[in-house]
Amino acid sequence: MLPRRFPPSASWKVLGLALVLLTVTAGALSPMLKGEFVWDDELYIVSNEAIHAPDGWRQIWLSPTSSPQYYPLVFTSFWIEYRLWGLNPCGYLAVNLALHIANALLLWGLLSHLMGRGAFLAAMIFAVHPIHVESVALVAERKDVLATLFLLATTTVWLRFTARPGWRTYAGALVLFAATMLSKTASSPLPLVLLLLAWWQEPDTWRRRIVQLVPFFGVAVATTTITLWREQLALSIDPLTHGLTFWDRCALAAHNVWFYIGKLAWPANLSLIYPPVAPQGQTVVSCASIAGIVAVLATTWALRDRLGRGPFVAVAAFL
Repeated sequence: MLPRRFPPSASWKVLGLALVLLTVTAGALSPMLKGEFVWDDELYIVSNEAIHAPDGWRQIWLSPTSSPQYYPLVFTSFWIEYRLWGLNPCGYLAVNLALHIANALLLWGLLSHLMGRGAFLAAMIFAVHPIHVESVALVAERKDVLATLFLLATTTVWLRFTARPGWRTYAGALVLFAATMLSKTASSPLPLVLLLLAWWQEPDTWRRRIVQLVPFFGVAVATTTITLWREQLALSIDPLTHGLTFWDRCALAAHNVWFYIGKLAWPANLSLIYPPVAPQGQTVVSCASIAGIVAVLATTWALRDRLGRGPFVAVAAFL
């Protein structure tokens, strides 16, 4: 399965649309280039000795406790940029914006292959949706845009591998996934998404991808374990429990799903930090939220022969 190849006659159209996507995204988000360091930026860059030290890159990679989180690719990018423009936030924000534009272009190319029509519109919505502003306008959220870059690249190269198997392409996808995880370990579900794509695109042979994805799952587990250890050390609490019951976690997960669907549909009152949600356990609201998710999954599964597997894959990947 290869990314869509545009015919020569369409090359100028593709270039024109790419320039439109680039221009609209840059125009929509360019006001944030006037921003300052805020919130976690102080901890990540301004007062981070590993960023300021000439040999700080060694600490970034070899000492997980030298920075607030062990995302060495993110902090290495900060270390390099500190030598280019010091503590001028504009430079860091410009890099965030450039990465976000690159992500929109990569997403367009990926969706052009997976869904064809509507790919450009989807990429444009992704590029200018208000919910993404925080990831671009907050320097510390470099982990979001950098991880997304590697995540989309991983998916693209993986699809090349499934279309034309070869150890170089496979190794490239695995290395890109490792880079994704070294940028933000919240990307750990990606191997599951790749497996979903195989089930969708290769209905007769998708099971063979399970073995091929084992090293990806291994990378995900290893890097996530480091993140959990680092954050447990920083917070002096057990990040796996927080005193929540199994039903509390299910209820909070369901709440998050519907909360972000709501913010995607109507991005009003966005915030860096939202008020905490009290554990709901087995309340009517939490049970209805969970039941709603199960109903959507069950419906798209039941209609997979009529609608195709795409809707189920989209819902499951979002979850």
